[in-house]
Amino acid sequence: MMLEAKGIESLCGPFVFACLLVPLFGEGVCDQFGEEGKVTERSAPLILWKWSRLLADALSQLEGEVIVWENRKKNDRGADCLTSADCVDCRVPNYGPDFSSHKFAKKGGLRYEVALCIQTGHVVWINGPFPCGKYNDIKIFRRALISHLEDGERVEADDAYVGEHPEFIKCPKGFANPEETEAM
Repeated sequence: MMLEAKGIESLCGPFVFACLLVPLFGEGVCDQFGEEGKVTERSAPLILWKWSRLLADALSQLEGEVIVWENRKKNDRGADCLTSADCVDCRVPNYGPDFSSHKFAKKGGLRYEVALCIQTGHVVWINGPFPCGKYNDIKIFRRALISHLEDGERVEADDAYVGEHPEFIKCPKGFANPEETEAM
């Protein structure tokens, strides 16, 4: 059955995403899964899987050129915090409690740590994936990002990271924030 545009808002994510791929990559994205240039209920998950994997693979090839840790120093004004960090959960099928995410009502998720340069807004760090149920934000931070910080360098983060405040993290509820640097 072909789907009409008026019904899109009531459909699942794969259909909507597959529909968005057509203008991005051209009508050829649908050719091998159904009627030429058309997205159907049956073809949407197949289109989504194929093209999202290709997109993810292409982005991973650029990682070393685009996501560069040293870029956190661009426009540095001498602050002790050059980056802000947080984790993002991405929905996946349920694979058991190790993948359970509180952000998805205990449904499955993978967690990625992302750090941005405060001065430029550029992504300078991505770490993951980690099963949401096994790794919280600070555990992921302690596994890798903490070891990449220079002496005296800290990261601005939310209160999920308070266990590493004040040495490595500056967070809103940190007890050692000097009054003049309290505004984040």
